[in-house]
Amino acid sequence: TLPPRERDTLTQLLQYDEESAGGLMTPFVVSILKDQTVGQAIREIQAYVKKQPQFQLFYTAYVVDEYRHLIGTVSVTELLLADKRTLIQNLMNPEVVAVDQDLDQEEVLRLAKEYDLVVVPVIDKHLRLIGRVTIDDLVDVMAEEHHHLTSQFLFLRRAVGGHRRRALRGL
Repeated sequence: TLPPRERDTLTQLLQYDEESAGGLMTPFVVSILKDQTVGQAIREIQAYVKKQPQFQLFYTAYVVDEYRHLIGTVSVTELLLADKRTLIQNLMNPEVVAVDQDLDQEEVLRLAKEYDLVVVPVIDKHLRLIGRVTIDDLVDVMAEEHHHLTSQFLFLRRAVGGHRRRALRGL
């Protein structure tokens, strides 16, 4: 049996369609509050990372307000180089591309390509940050799409080829 924490996470993820952003995402996402200082944010990130049983690398921290609404991003490099007393809201980039939890995986992939994203934040209906879709998940979507398109092409090719052979036999 799964430990309670992992069981809860799995139960939460199973509520989403497997071909949606929610079904692709990992709920483990680094977020910091806009009103924190850089020093506070770094300490909070360190504590969060130490608690994670399986931690994935990240290059961006997502900035949220007190209601967990996604309002911006800060790169890890910016965090490490900034003065520890700087407020996150003064450092963050407020232009952030996020996807709704119910968005189809192919549309998530299209947006990631369009905006050159290696990680796509996922928000719920209330614009709260709930997870992220990583590049390895997007590569899987591309592979599935490629396989699907290749299968369709081969089916059409066989169908058209069969019609051609029958047509030639009739001559």
